Amino acid sequence: MKAYQKIISKLFIVLICFYGCDTSNFKNKENINTLTYKSILEDLNGNEFTLNNYKGNVIFMNLWATWCKPCIAEFKNIVEAKNILEKDSIKFIAVSNENLEKIKLFIEKNNYNIEFIKLNGDYSLYEAYSLPTSIIYDRSGIEAFRVTGRTNFTSDNFIAKIKSVE
Repeated sequence: MKAYQKIISKLFIVLICFYGCDTSNFKNKENINTLTYKSILEDLNGNEFTLNNYKGNVIFMNLWATWCKPCIAEFKNIVEAKNILEKDSIKFIAVSNENLEKIKLFIEKNNYNIEFIKLNGDYSLYEAYSLPTSIIYDRSGIEAFRVTGRTNFTSDNFIAKIKSVE
């Protein structure tokens, strides 16, 4: 009888984990990469931010951290790309999951003309496992492409590729 109870007990635990840990939203890449995904972002004033704010625009979202040297090194290039693409309705945001005060201190020390956003979670929510990672969303909010690692965002190839995103 004890062996039967152990089997039932283990089965019960498996069922609780299976149904109680619903991660279906994270397994479906389309749900993660659409603008309708539940917002976990906030602006620097602590207000909820959603990518829906820019629906109808192409969005360049750069995932970065203050401790990431390649991330910091590419900011100047991102700002240059923003200046080149400003008239093309492309919105640029830089997203970090670090402490809000650390992000603000970084911004005070550096004068980058880009919108900074705080991520209240892990970068893996965007399926990003290395930094920097830049994700480009089309006008309907679907991920068009992504770039991992330091990149030249002002190259003719990148500019043409992002301009071709609808």
